[in-house]
Amino acid sequence: MDILASYINRHARNKLLFTSHEIKDINYVDIGRLLSEKIENSLQKRQHLPIIAEDALKEILSQNSNSSEAIGKYIAIKNIGILFEPILRLDLKAILSNWSRENVLIINHEGEIRDDIFYLAPHASKYTVNLKEITYKAI
Repeated sequence: MDILASYINRHARNKLLFTSHEIKDINYVDIGRLLSEKIENSLQKRQHLPIIAEDALKEILSQNSNSSEAIGKYIAIKNIGILFEPILRLDLKAILSNWSRENVLIINHEGEIRDDIFYLAPHASKYTVNLKEITYKAI
């Protein structure tokens, strides 16, 4: 956990960390599993699904906030592929920006970042998030 503190600028607008592996002593939330469980009974409500998914995501993130002496308030998530599902129409850039302002947001992923663009999987141009206006670190 102390290692993470050196990557976090507490005075930056956003405190977003991308990690390619899970970090010891961090409690990760399996966002894919939890979000799919919360919305599975609403899948037939296609018109309302984006609102239902966004509300469920806010609830998951707020319920899974942790605190550490080394880095302060944080949320750590993994299995993020569901956030890119077109049917959910989530504004992932806004979600990352907003949640990384008040908390350190740690994202464990298998993708890559090139030219301030996060790719869910290497060379997967379909599932991306533009990070140009978000302060982040990749470790």
